[in-house]
Amino acid sequence: ILFVLLIRYLLRNRSKKYSYYLWILAVLRLLCPISFTIPVASLVTRAEIMAAENTYIENFLPPVMEMILLGIYAMGAFGMGIYYIVQYIKARKKVSRAYKGNSSTWLCREIETPFVMGVFRPRIYLPAELENEEKVRICILAHEKSHVKHQDTRVRFLALLCICLYWWNPLVWIAVKIMSQDMEMYCDEKAVSAATAEE
Repeated sequence: ILFVLLIRYLLRNRSKKYSYYLWILAVLRLLCPISFTIPVASLVTRAEIMAAENTYIENFLPPVMEMILLGIYAMGAFGMGIYYIVQYIKARKKVSRAYKGNSSTWLCREIETPFVMGVFRPRIYLPAELENEEKVRICILAHEKSHVKHQDTRVRFLALLCICLYWWNPLVWIAVKIMSQDMEMYCDEKAVSAATAEE
């Protein structure tokens, strides 16, 4: 994460596409913490690794404290998972009365800001008052369609999964927040580029 923050700073005057893609790699690395740089000569069996780790943990922490910490971690991860599930249910409830609009969008009177929802079948939801605001709607649609094209809902899902698993690490929270900002700015860049091309 610190490496990505450094590269992001160095690329601060470039398109947010680069830093956003770096964040995606960081998220995948957090979810798949596997190293492929181990020399062949140093390879050991999985059983030996687990035995060494267990010995270290047993020497470092009493079994009771280990169980307490494991319980705290599990409760934190479970609590974060429940929180995001509840937020998703609330959002689904808001758009349950949405009706079909133009350009593959859905209009909803219960929402105030546009967004994309759906990991596997993303839909663009717009506030109903934008139905007659054609110019504004076109600009917003360009932004939201960029989210769909880049499969950002899947990236968001993986980022939230990282928060659930690494809820105790403030760097992960910071990374997800900055990644979301870069995601939005990248979509803004694409929307502006598309509008300029049309002109």
